[in-house]
Amino acid sequence: MAVNVPGLAAVVVFDIVILVIGIWASRKSKKVEKTCAGTKSEVAIVGGRNINVLVGIFTMTATWVGGGYILGTAEAVYSPSQGLIWAMGPPAYLTNFVLGGLFFAKPMRSKRYVTMLDPFQHRYGNMLTATLLLPALMSDILWVACILAALVALPAVADVSHTINLNQTIGTSWVGELKLEDAGKWADEMLLLALGGLAYQALYQRILSAASSAQAQLSLEQWLRLQASERELQWVIRISVLVVGLAGTGLAFGDDSVFGLWLVSSDLLYCVLFPQLICVLHCGFANSYGAFSGFTMGLLLRALSGEPLLGIPAVILYPGWREVHGVIVQYFPFRTLAMLASLTGVIAVSWLVQLGFYHKLIPQSWDLLGAFEEKTKGQEEEVPVPLEEKNNILNTKL
Repeated sequence: MAVNVPGLAAVVVFDIVILVIGIWASRKSKKVEKTCAGTKSEVAIVGGRNINVLVGIFTMTATWVGGGYILGTAEAVYSPSQGLIWAMGPPAYLTNFVLGGLFFAKPMRSKRYVTMLDPFQHRYGNMLTATLLLPALMSDILWVACILAALVALPAVADVSHTINLNQTIGTSWVGELKLEDAGKWADEMLLLALGGLAYQALYQRILSAASSAQAQLSLEQWLRLQASERELQWVIRISVLVVGLAGTGLAFGDDSVFGLWLVSSDLLYCVLFPQLICVLHCGFANSYGAFSGFTMGLLLRALSGEPLLGIPAVILYPGWREVHGVIVQYFPFRTLAMLASLTGVIAVSWLVQLGFYHKLIPQSWDLLGAFEEKTKGQEEEVPVPLEEKNNILNTKL
């Protein structure tokens, strides 16, 4: 396949423009940072909470519309086994934005959280929150791999004659077909993108190093000592970005499917972290015991279902499974099953444990996680803090 030189040159120029804009924005942000009332870490993570509506629209769009979104959608459309009907990114992310604005934005902003993991830390404590960090961190590594895989794929611009032959071959089938036996897999992937993204750190922080910022706060301020300097926190963020980038680079060269990495990057968020986020924000009786039970159930079911992209064999074979090119593919909505099991585990175990402690069916000495001893403190910490007038106006507009 010949390389389209003008196309390759356009890609190089495009990347250089992005780099120049990034350097310019970085220098300008340092000047603007001095006028912000918040700390340096808050400015770095949430932009000083003073992003206007126009910039907010672009940054929210950029949360999802990247290399993985564009090339992943193109890969699905032109794949002979999929087609346009399997390119569920646009409708899924539209649903994601609507649900996020209706049910998640207000409780997160009203309490001035800095990262998505803050509500978990306030209710469950540091250790359990650190455990919940792992799926988010893994998701970011896979997302970086998806972006880098898309970047690597860009220079391989096909020759025009090759593209014409491809269009003549599959021109009548690019829309794709959704068979009844494939409906479970289609619905599972649609819900994965639409709901799994609601537990994605960048959706709330709108910056590139979102998950690394959460990692920095937990690993430094909470694990090493209670108070860390702004300089130390900034360095932990930089190191975390480097580590996540290197890990993502290694995964990017291990697989050439941008669409596959795109899906897997939201996998653990959907199966494990999404039900946890629902409960911590909208379920008043959720506690550490329920959270740990739901985390274990969701992670176990997802791991036993297998993941061909990461070389994890399937132990549980759900109805409708098939062997494609020597690899077992699950057509049952197993991810949704794992998510529902995790959600049920959090709610059921939390309610039963709370019932046991409140009615003294379980001795107080058995409260090993201190969930009920810290209940009053946690509620006091979660009392909404009055926002600045600027933030109230921004919330109303958004």
